Amino acid sequence: MKSTIHYDDIYKKKRFLKNELASFFNRYPWEWFASLSLGGEQRPAHFAERNLKRWRTRMAIQFKIQIASMGVINHNPYTHIHLFMLGKNKYGDTLLSKNREIWEMWWPQDAKIEAIHQQEGAIDYVIRKNMPDDQYELLVPYGVKHLKRFFE
Repeated sequence: MKSTIHYDDIYKKKRFLKNELASFFNRYPWEWFASLSLGGEQRPAHFAERNLKRWRTRMAIQFKIQIASMGVINHNPYTHIHLFMLGKNKYGDTLLSKNREIWEMWWPQDAKIEAIHQQEGAIDYVIRKNMPDDQYELLVPYGVKHLKRFFE
């Protein structure tokens, strides 16, 4: 039996899934957008996750803040992370009150962190420009319990 793959259907499904992901990212008021290099070569997702865990833990302890994040690993042209972040502590501090430059310096490779002023634009940048077909993976969301406690 001959397979009947309709490429228009595949394209429409991928586009639908990206739109759903954009809606999911938009559920929370992200404070920072981070672009984190993983050393200029192709790296597996577990490498990225391990580096994120070390960095996030160090920062959370140093600055006494609970962090939540979601993002993607893009493998084109080299492996790097785009991460949406927010944080809060019992004193009401958020990531917006923290020095982004210190967080950038403590990432093991090149890093750029920006405060998010237009969330839809940042999310659109990730979804439309940094998720080429078969060249990205979703990161495991971190701090989902914090997200629920902070915003739901």
